[in-house]
Amino acid sequence: MTPDGYRELGFDKLGSFLYDTPDEIAQAPTSAPKANQIPPEILSLNNTRVALKGFMMPLTVVGGVATEFLIMRDQSACCYGVVPKMNYWVDVHVAKGIKPIMDRIVTMYGVLKVGEVRENGYLVAIYEMEGERLVGPAD
Repeated sequence: MTPDGYRELGFDKLGSFLYDTPDEIAQAPTSAPKANQIPPEILSLNNTRVALKGFMMPLTVVGGVATEFLIMRDQSACCYGVVPKMNYWVDVHVAKGIKPIMDRIVTMYGVLKVGEVRENGYLVAIYEMEGERLVGPAD
C-alpha cells in the first residue's frame, strides 16, 4: 500500500494471464461470451483504489484536457500501431480532465473496475478506472 491508501499495481499482475479476445468480427456481437477468463485473484481487485504506472494514450480531449484515455503497459500501440493484448491497458475516465502527458511513464490513481466492458455488444475493455489524480512523469 502507498502511504495514501492506494495499492500499487502494475501490468506485471494485470497482464499475467492469457486473455483470449473473441473474434467478434466473425461472430455476431450478441453471441454468448466465453466463460470468464479473468482469474479470481485479478477479479478480486474490482473496486480497489490503485496506483498504476504506465503510458497515457488520450482518447477524448476537450479544451486541452483528456477526459478519457488509456494507461498502457508500453507504447507499442502509440508508435507502431500494434494492438496490445486486452489486459495490457486500462480505460480511464476523469470527469474534470487531465493534461495529457505523452511518451513518459505516469502514475494514475483511482478506483479500478475489473470485468468485461461491452459497448453495443462488442467487447471494448476488461479494465476501467475512475481516475482521481495523475502523477508524472516517473523517474
